[in-house]
Order: sequence, then C-alpha cells, then structure tokens
Amino acid sequence: MNLRFWGVLIVGLHGGAAIWHLVVTARAVPSAGVMSLTLPITLIALVHAAVMFIAWLTAPRIVAWILSAFFIAMLIFDLYEHFLGAVPTNIFHVAPGEWVGLFRVSVFALLALELVGIAVASRWLTSPHAAES
Repeated sequence: MNLRFWGVLIVGLHGGAAIWHLVVTARAVPSAGVMSLTLPITLIALVHAAVMFIAWLTAPRIVAWILSAFFIAMLIFDLYEHFLGAVPTNIFHVAPGEWVGLFRVSVFALLALELVGIAVASRWLTSPHAAES
C-alpha cells in the first residue's frame, strides 16, 4: 500500500479518535465546558474529511506538507491542552472519576496517532519514490 493510503487512513483514525475523545472528555471533565457536542463533533468531522479529501486528490509532495502541518498543529494543541496548560482538561489536574481512565487513554491515543501521522508525512517527504505514491 502506498503512503497516500496510509496518510488518509491515519487522518480518518485520528478523526474518529478525536470524536471519541470529545465524548469522553464531556463525561470525565464536566467543567471543561463541553455543553453541546453537536458543533464540535461536526467541525472535527468536517476538518478531517477535508484533509482526507485533499490528501487523496493532491500532488504527493503537497499532501506530505499538508499532513505534516496538520499533525504538527494537532500535536502542539494536544500537548498544551492536556499537559502544559492550566486548563480543566490537563491530565494532571483532572479529578478522579469513572471516566478519567478512558479520558487519559484517549489523550495518549491522539498523541500516538499524531506522531504516526508526522512519521508517515516525513517518510513521504524523504522518499525518493514519493511522486509515485
């Protein structure tokens, strides 16, 4: 399978994980302000669908740069939101509860997918056969 397939697959998996994370966050951290999930889930789905669409149809080198930018932006956001920021969704400050374990798993799942996405995009950029992907 080519790198384009893997890039689109990872974006799709990240989108699903992001939606799952948002639902879990609403239950684990009620003070996070996630009152209605409809708009955030719709936006997550649309952004990921747009990136997948662009990744499938655009020239390989451009796709690699788009995926790199997308996953680096997501990684920076998640690192701040869940580890560095003084926000209710920082995993070190979430009060113990029934959903906290799943919340932490979802955070690390997102981080793992973002790192894999960056690795795939980097591989794509450094591959001598990237134009064929």
